[in-house]
Amino acid sequence: MVRNEDGLLTGYVFVDVAGRDLSSYVDEADRLIRQKVKMPAGYVALWSGQYERSGTCICSGTI
Repeated sequence: MVRNEDGLLTGYVFVDVAGRDLSSYVDEADRLIRQKVKMPAGYVALWSGQYERSGTCICSGTI
C-alpha cells in the first residue's frame, strides 16, 4: 500500500509472523535489509505495528 504520511509518500509491507517471536524476527529482518537492500538517499525503513507497541522498537534509523 502506498499513501502519504507527514507529507511523504509512504509504502507499507505487511508481514504475518507465525510461529516465531516478533522481536527476533524484526531484529533479523532489519539486519538483512540493512545488509542487502541499497536504498536511495532520503529513503528509510521503519518498523511499526505490534512490534512498535511492544515497547522494544529500536528501529528508526536511515538505511
